[in-house]
This record gives sequence, structure tokens and C-alpha cells, in this order.
Amino acid sequence: MRGIPDRLEEQQNPLARSWSIAKTTVKNLAAVWSVLASVAVNVVGALLFAGLLYLLYQAVIASTIEVLPIAVPKNLADQGYTSEAVSLQLREALLDLVRDAQTTKSTANVVKQGDDPAIELPQTGMSLDTIAAQIRTRFGLGNSWKISGNIESDDERLTLNISLDGNKEYRKLIINGRKHSVDDLFSSAARKIYDVIDPYVVASSLADKDPQKSVALARQIIATHPASDPDVAWAHVLISFVTLPYSPLEAAKEAKAAIALNQNIEAAHYNLAESLFNQNKTGEAMEEIKQAIALDPSDADAYDLFGQALEKDGKLESAIDAFKGAVAVDPSDANAYFDLGSALQQKGKLDAAVGAFNKAISADPSDAAAYVRLGSALEQQGKLDEAVDAFNGAIASHPRASDFHVNP
Repeated sequence: MRGIPDRLEEQQNPLARSWSIAKTTVKNLAAVWSVLASVAVNVVGALLFAGLLYLLYQAVIASTIEVLPIAVPKNLADQGYTSEAVSLQLREALLDLVRDAQTTKSTANVVKQGDDPAIELPQTGMSLDTIAAQIRTRFGLGNSWKISGNIESDDERLTLNISLDGNKEYRKLIINGRKHSVDDLFSSAARKIYDVIDPYVVASSLADKDPQKSVALARQIIATHPASDPDVAWAHVLISFVTLPYSPLEAAKEAKAAIALNQNIEAAHYNLAESLFNQNKTGEAMEEIKQAIALDPSDADAYDLFGQALEKDGKLESAIDAFKGAVAVDPSDANAYFDLGSALQQKGKLDAAVGAFNKAISADPSDAAAYVRLGSALEQQGKLDEAVDAFNGAIASHPRASDFHVNP
């Protein structure tokens, strides 16, 4: 305990007093720093733990297709078709099929062996994927597949033997192809693999190439799968999409069937909206479009269709706002720019209309209708030379379209 003389000395010596205060302050700051450091370590540890739990959860529920190396005979390897190259080619064929499907439905993620780095959980000696696989097997969660196999070659044909090893089942597939058609072999393999793993992807991939077969496969899914299977609702969505151009009533029926099974599929509401719009039921169409946009605010087509419905309903200003929403979501949407330009032209906002038509042409230089509407807007502005250039642009984009030629 310090005595009175010490305190008197501090009072008489300001420097000593300041030094004492500084030492006390440093000591207090060190204590605070120690507490903060301890808290930080605990927070970082908690965040790391939470991060690992999230990664584990994602690994458990993930559905993946892992393509392992495919064994090949020496004569093919000598031609450059090595085991690794063939594995990559099969993976690319699977990805091509998914791209052709153009679906927003979640499907298995296609990876090749070693795509993702192994994450080892501390104090377990096991990787995250190993633990996730054990959890999936134990509780029947998710479904991931490993694809392996080999190619056999004789004088007439190639045979690809595929093994599909999933959490819930094991399949063998045999794909035959012509001797000099390795690419076709993998395209066939991709279709057969997805026939097992996700038949909806195969059906959807044919929507543009072979609509009739696409619908047939979709109906097969509906007939053979329980209504609780998510693919059944998506099969109804696919049929509604394919039938939209020629049968709005059937498209509406199928879209409603999909919504009854799963009301959270944005595409079902969009397809129903378009079918109602095509039946001149603009009020009902707008209600469905609102639901579609609520489910997926990034769907530029939904905003564009909403604008068309508003325009048809005589609400031109609101339609312009909707078209602006479409191009804000997707600045490369030529159709939305065209519709925006048309609405602006109707309102007499010719400068803005010309800008929109020019953006439509930039997004799609083959859009002859955009050139024509651009020429029309320029003509209204009295810019006849520029209008002629725009009309010539329409002719150049479609030389055989007689409607774009001016008769002498």
C-alpha cells in the first residue's frame, strides 16, 4: 500500500504522475486485448465449425455424377482416346445433355474424379465426402453416382460397358456404336445414363429437337412415377411448354396439374400465364405472372410477358415499366427491347423508342422486325436517310423476305 509521501511526490512531480497513469492505461488495455483475443478465437472457432457443418450438409444432400477413368484398348489409346480423354468426353456428353434440357429443375451435378479438393475433418482422419457418403447410406439421403467402365473394340463396332454405382442401386449399361463414331457412342451413353438417373433431363432435352418424343417421355414419367415424385410435376410443366404454341387449352391444363402438385415451380406459373394470355384472358394471366416473378425475380421473360399483358389491357405506362424491368434483369434480351421500343413509339417517345430498337438490333442483328420498327420511328422523326438505312438493314438480315422490299 502506497503511503501519503508517495501521493505527495506524485502531486509535486507531474511527470511521475503521468507515467503512473500511462502504466495503468497500458495494463488495462492489455487486459481488454486479452479478453477480445479470447472472444475472437472463440468466434473464429464457431464460424469454422458452422462452416464445416454447412459443407457437410451440402455434401449429404448433394446429388452428383462422378465420372471415373474409362479403360480403353491400346488401339484407341494410340489414336488419342486415352482413359482420361475418354472420361472427359463422357463427362462433356453428360453436360451437353443437361444444357440441351434447358431446365431450371435441379439435377445431379456432373463432375470428374478429383474435381473437388478433399476436406479432412479435424481429429477424425476422414474426409468430408467420406463422412457424407456414410450419412447418405445410413439414412438414405440424396443420391450420388459413380460412373466407371471400359471400351471394347472389334472390327465392326465399339462397345462401351458402363457401371452406375449409386447410393441406392447399381446398374450395368451396354452401349454399342459404329467403329468410327466415338462421339456418337458417348452421346448414346449420356442418354442411357440419364434414363436411369434422371429421365426428365432426357425428355426435356428433346423439347426442341423432337417435341412428340419429348411429350411421350414426359407422359411415361407421369404414368410410371408416384405423384409424390418431383419429376411428375416437372413432366406436366414440360408438356405445357411443348404444347403452348399449338394448344393453349392443353398447355393450361398441364400447367395447372403441375401447380397442383408443386405450386413453387416458377415455370408452371409462367406457362399457365402464357396460355391464358394466348386465350385473351389477360387478367388471369397477369395474376399468374405475378406469382412467377415472385418465385423467380430474375426471369426476364416473365417481366416481358407481364408488359405484353398490361399493353393488351391498355395500361401502356405500366407496360413500359414492365419492359424496362425485363431489360434490367437481362440486358441481352432482344425481344424485351423490341417490346419496349414498340410501347415507347406508341406513347410518342420516339428518341427512347429509337434507342430501344437499336439495343434490340445489337442483341440480335438478325431481327428484321426490329430494323423495320427502327425505320418507322426514324421516319416519324423526319430522319428519312437513316430510316432508309434501317429498312435496308431489314432486307440485309432477311434478303428473301419480300415484305421488307419496297415495290417501285
